[in-house]
Amino acid sequence: MRNPSSFFSRPRTVLLLLSAILYLCFTPSSPAQTADPAPAVQGQEKGKTFSYRGYRFDIQEIEAIPEKPALLAAIQQQTDLVESTPLTEPTKQFLRGFTVHVSVGEGEHGGGGHFGQKGVFVSLRPQQDNRPILLHEFMHAFQNDRLPKGRQNPDVLRFYERAKTADLWPPQAYMLKNVGEFFAMTASTYLCGHADRPPFNRANIEQKQPRYAEWLASNVR
Repeated sequence: MRNPSSFFSRPRTVLLLLSAILYLCFTPSSPAQTADPAPAVQGQEKGKTFSYRGYRFDIQEIEAIPEKPALLAAIQQQTDLVESTPLTEPTKQFLRGFTVHVSVGEGEHGGGGHFGQKGVFVSLRPQQDNRPILLHEFMHAFQNDRLPKGRQNPDVLRFYERAKTADLWPPQAYMLKNVGEFFAMTASTYLCGHADRPPFNRANIEQKQPRYAEWLASNVR
């Protein structure tokens, strides 16, 4: 009878056996399907207009300045912040209907904006800025066009008067300047969770004006 060990004593046989084992171990039974990563959303520049995620920006004021690439990145950061909020798709579609006019903010604390009859204007810094600047201005537009009676909405007026008279916030806080800034500051802070001035964060609104926080959750969507 042949000695079984003699089978493995032949170098060529052993080499073939090892090759077969390695092939079976590292060769999948069927071709693996690897999903391509989702492509990053790219902004599109056409003339003096920059488009990103469905939002339109007039960039003629930053067209010829060296900070333009950094400001385009800032536009995308601000837009991503808006898109990250729990606003409904119909509301986001409403906001995409505005052309946002962009300029450069000056100084360490530069940046801001305004909303009026001529549209939405934002002043951005070329550095990374997590403040909800664009969202704040969009909330002015939301208040003006989407709330019943706009800036004279009786619910917001009532919550604003409560905020002023109950000593809930610092008396010189920007949010108490008028009912428009009260709504824009509180609504943008409630949606994204933070701001660099009062009310500072969502938790403060929920703690100091809980009924208003509930109202924001139900009506700013």
